[in-house]
Amino acid sequence: VPPNAEKIPPRPARALLVDAHDAVGPGLVTRLRALASVAVQPAVIISGLRPFTALPEKLLRHQWEAALDSGPLDACLFADLGNADRASALAEWLHDAPQLQPRVLDPDLTRPDGEARHPRAMASTVAARLLDRVSLVVVDTGDLRQLTGRDIEDPADLRDGAKRLFDRGAKAVLVTGGRLEGHPIDYLYEGRDFVEFGDDRVRTPGLVGAGATLSALLTGYIARGLNLTAAVAAAKAGVTLALKRAQPEGDTWAADALGQAFEALSLDPAPLTPHRDELV
Repeated sequence: VPPNAEKIPPRPARALLVDAHDAVGPGLVTRLRALASVAVQPAVIISGLRPFTALPEKLLRHQWEAALDSGPLDACLFADLGNADRASALAEWLHDAPQLQPRVLDPDLTRPDGEARHPRAMASTVAARLLDRVSLVVVDTGDLRQLTGRDIEDPADLRDGAKRLFDRGAKAVLVTGGRLEGHPIDYLYEGRDFVEFGDDRVRTPGLVGAGATLSALLTGYIARGLNLTAAVAAAKAGVTLALKRAQPEGDTWAADALGQAFEALSLDPAPLTPHRDELV
């Protein structure tokens, strides 16, 4: 043991983030802010540049190899993967990297206005090739509609959609109800009973970034060692404060995650001891 071992702090939690960069909307930057707010260091893979193009697979592969060589990773978040071909390639790489656990998938298939972000092949590839290779799938009503091919109009549709994704291989599913009318309720499903997470609706016209903030905070808390239910509750608390303090960005308002999760939970910013067993 080194003589100064007692002075060496524990290493910070680290998370892999795969996402597309969007200079004028939610995406990579929003998720980086959220990870920073819970003291999680990111290893970043840029999958594409919105709204123009996905990066070539060779360049994506170089980033993948560099990220895996960068040191221990306590959780992974896969968001906008660029296109169907890149999503298919990622599925193969995940098969060859079982050490990357836990894995959160927030496919980000729909834009803030509810329209599809990608051609139909993207949703089909995610449903067929990625659901059974991740630990948790996080979807809003738009993504759930694309992945199941069914209308999502009320909480019963949310729960039915979660069961359908679970039946297609997802180990756990979090469906968010913020885009439905009425009291917003999210549902966590792991194959038995639903766990409900409700909160007061925060109305901010033109808001963007709430979903990206939620999935990144959730991944950050998982990386820091919280179990799944506690991580969802913590992420929800952080998002609520982020929405209340949304900041104007051009013609929209963006959820501001910096520091909000700490304040919501009075969380000690010192790194926690990660444990991976629950979501592997």
